[in-house]
Amino acid sequence: FALSVSNTAEQMSDGFSMICLALECSTSRRSVAVARDAVLLAEASHSAGRETPLFSMIVGVLARASVARHDVQSIAIGLGPGSYTGIRIAIAAAQGWELAHSVRLLGVDSVEATAHRARLLGLRGRIAVVADAHRGECYVAEYDLNPDSIVPLTPLRIATRPEVEVLRSAGARIAGPELEALGLQGDSVFPDAAALTDLAFGRTSFLPPEQLEPIYLRPTTFVKARPARTLPG
Repeated sequence: FALSVSNTAEQMSDGFSMICLALECSTSRRSVAVARDAVLLAEASHSAGRETPLFSMIVGVLARASVARHDVQSIAIGLGPGSYTGIRIAIAAAQGWELAHSVRLLGVDSVEATAHRARLLGLRGRIAVVADAHRGECYVAEYDLNPDSIVPLTPLRIATRPEVEVLRSAGARIAGPELEALGLQGDSVFPDAAALTDLAFGRTSFLPPEQLEPIYLRPTTFVKARPARTLPG
């Protein structure tokens, strides 16, 4: 099954039914969902972090939605920022699926998905979505949440905890995953796969598998291990 990106939006507007699988693994609460167009068919979440059985979750969600693996036409992946391991697992799963079934792949900002989830939970007005950036810092983006829309106010950036408190003092409501671990008070809101399916619907910015990359505001660096040594004796 294959359609060019240029034809996708046109066929969807003519009633083309898009079945989307979504994978959100950027936090310790990982989730999977499947939707047909904008209608959620099934979802599942698990909070066991790295021990999350992602493929078992996928199999279970597809079974509850009565969707076969070859029926999935697109996969939306939460690209973070967040858990490096979790995001890489989701990307690898999507890349392997594309190799087997030629699905379309769409990366979605997990911070935007958090804002979308916050809106669905009833939060309104100026919201600062905060996620752990480690090193004593936070990822922060601000949004204006309305009953039927999300308006970005400031782009994603890295901020210190005192800077987040300044946003609170200026009238922003703090929301995000695992705020207690950051030493922050606010509304506990996690991005989830159902939010990804909502945000993915109607978008046509599909990516080839090799271009899926986690969203990080710092350069990723690795230290190469020293060559092995032979010990005397």
